[in-house]
Amino acid sequence: MGLSAILQSAFFDSRFKFGVHIVQVVFITIAIILSIVRISMPLPQRAHIMGIAIGFKSLVFISYQLLTEHSVKFRKWASAKANFILNVIELPFWGAVMGMVFIANRNSCTGASCGVSWAMAVVGFILFHFAGWTAVVTYNEYRQFKGRKTVRETNSV
Repeated sequence: MGLSAILQSAFFDSRFKFGVHIVQVVFITIAIILSIVRISMPLPQRAHIMGIAIGFKSLVFISYQLLTEHSVKFRKWASAKANFILNVIELPFWGAVMGMVFIANRNSCTGASCGVSWAMAVVGFILFHFAGWTAVVTYNEYRQFKGRKTVRETNSV
């Protein structure tokens, strides 16, 4: 089984995208909360501060995708290419959060702040993988519906 067959498999079916976006929103909210909690503790690292900024960026990106795909009012701004680009951008950002928190935990990790930091690292790991999944799904949609606005519009054609 080649790479293209794997990318086209049922695992990357776009029917699950809405549910995955909702799960992402939940985990992003958890990441933001954990970042705020960790910053309020002694010796916060740069990675903990980044969790807040990247979390809000991700919420904006997902909001754009959900609004343009599921709301008639915002459909005129829909773009399969933009969705693909936004989901690809998510990968290095959540990878950076995950990696930097792992490094920060390896360098200094004590007490309750250690538990919060490791929880944040796990959430970053999960969000990195969800971002990869949505990037593949939106790539498939972009290739399949090139020249058309969204998946929703093509389903009614």
